[in-house]
Amino acid sequence: MTISRFFAHVSVAVLAVATVVSCGDDENSICVGDETVIVALSLESVWIYRVTDRDTANVLLDIFEDTIMIVKDTMIEGQPWFITSIEDELWVNRADGFWVWENFASDEIAPHLLAKFPAVLGQKYPIPVSDGPADTMKIADMLALVNVPYGAFEAITYQKSTPGDTVVSLGYYVRGIGKVREILIQDRGTNQILRTIELLKFTTAGC
Repeated sequence: MTISRFFAHVSVAVLAVATVVSCGDDENSICVGDETVIVALSLESVWIYRVTDRDTANVLLDIFEDTIMIVKDTMIEGQPWFITSIEDELWVNRADGFWVWENFASDEIAPHLLAKFPAVLGQKYPIPVSDGPADTMKIADMLALVNVPYGAFEAITYQKSTPGDTVVSLGYYVRGIGKVREILIQDRGTNQILRTIELLKFTTAGC
């Protein structure tokens, strides 16, 4: 399995421990959008991440920044979607949580629920893939303490596993923000971390 398959932009519900503001000019303040949804989606939403890659011997390979933003909103077959800066990827919040449509131009993977919200500890549901049986997403923790460059949070942990129950990623998300950390793990049962993604900055409507 490849890194690209699991470099999913996952989201999840949470309570922020850090200082929360809806707007302001303080560059050290924490911006939080609509807390009734797990990912704050608006035409002003921008997430900046620090991505750290290591090899299987835990040797540092690269550190870089990755910016994800909402480009525009659109309607497809009567359904609203947000077009993101990720190539061929659409996002939307629905009543049961955060949905994604990956590779929508080729229609390889149908639109699907990525981060269930509201969440219940232990819940599981399928995550479709393009080349075989579905992976499984599990809500593994409701109050994980997460420290990232952007701040300290209590986050819900979404754990993705292969059909063979090998954990391949852990996503930590804050309600009204989205993903604050994601850990991608080597798919060989070694629990070797290959990529860590941590939130550096977030802005959205009203912040």
